[in-house]
Amino acid sequence: AVGVHPYNWGGPIDISGVANIRQITVNRGDAEKSVWLTEYGWNLNPDGGHQPYATQAQQAQYLLASLQYLYDSYDYFYVTQASHHTICDWTTAANEDWMGLCDYSLNPRPAYDTFRDCAAPRTPRLESRAPVITSLGP
Repeated sequence: AVGVHPYNWGGPIDISGVANIRQITVNRGDAEKSVWLTEYGWNLNPDGGHQPYATQAQQAQYLLASLQYLYDSYDYFYVTQASHHTICDWTTAANEDWMGLCDYSLNPRPAYDTFRDCAAPRTPRLESRAPVITSLGP
């Protein structure tokens, strides 16, 4: 697998960047490799290091749109793993990013509910790589 961090501080994940990584792997003969989104999320702290920051409502909206890209579209079949940056904030420091689905005290944010709802059992999308028939004879 190829790991990527598709951050986009002002909206859903950088899906075009993910598609570009996929195209590079295909061009280099590695089409069988999946893509893993090993870290993505949004900073909620106006004084944190990554700007622009998101509101809690925006974090939930961006997360939903990102997961819909990945799960509901056949176009991104090659993404086989996606890990949100963190379950809960690891600090309350004013100059640090707050990116958790929960705050430092484990109080759920709206994005927590979004993540939980998207993780509920669903009908899986169809397998994307059908076998290629190269001959019908013996």
